[in-house]
Amino acid sequence: MQESIAAALRANPALCAFLGDVTDIEHLFDLHPRPMWIVDANTLAFLAVNAAATRFYGYAKAEFLAMTADQIRPEEDVDDLRRAFADWSNNYSQRIWRHKKKGGEIVEVKVTSFNLELPGGRARLGVVEDLTGQRGGSLQE
Repeated sequence: MQESIAAALRANPALCAFLGDVTDIEHLFDLHPRPMWIVDANTLAFLAVNAAATRFYGYAKAEFLAMTADQIRPEEDVDDLRRAFADWSNNYSQRIWRHKKKGGEIVEVKVTSFNLELPGGRARLGVVEDLTGQRGGSLQE
């Protein structure tokens, strides 16, 4: 995925000139304090996850990258997720979701997502904010 991020940035010389070295962007993504990921809009496969996502959800990076976004949702929320990914009409979106951590705990999160056009196809960058503590603890499955 790092190659995809780098290729997307190199495709926009003005953005590269403004942002600097691509490795700086990769570090910004990985070191961001909020969980972040890039998901393939067609397959829902996780293409990249940052360190905060691995800490929050409890999955190792390799485990995350072998999963799809529907696997961290309660089963009854998956159809809504698929509809959200099928709707490409807004470049930016914010929505409250229920996510499932590795241990099975259900948490409420706000995901802010942005559409990406990468050389390999469409994807979404998601930034996650945990709302569970603000609403009184974890949710029951």
